[in-house]
Amino acid sequence: MPISHPLKPWQKMVLGDYAGSMGFNLDDFPDDIDAVCAGDTLIQFILTELDETEDCHDYAEAMRRMEVMEADLLEWSQTLRFAAAVQGDDENDQAA
Repeated sequence: MPISHPLKPWQKMVLGDYAGSMGFNLDDFPDDIDAVCAGDTLIQFILTELDETEDCHDYAEAMRRMEVMEADLLEWSQTLRFAAAVQGDDENDQAA
């Protein structure tokens, strides 16, 4: 589902942090989300989840959704870490 425009303030905050971490100045791409997050399906997913078309209408709902996503990602990474340990491929545990 495409991200609706204009972005909501909470979407702008997340996108701004993401852009900064990628070395972009969001002000250089005010209307072109694709220029900032091209090819990164995770940030596209997050922005979509925080979109008004997905019934995200305020900061409280945006925060709730971010907390759910964070918990899900943590659970999935722990599942992968366990699987890697069982497989004997626990080299990546050092980085976690």
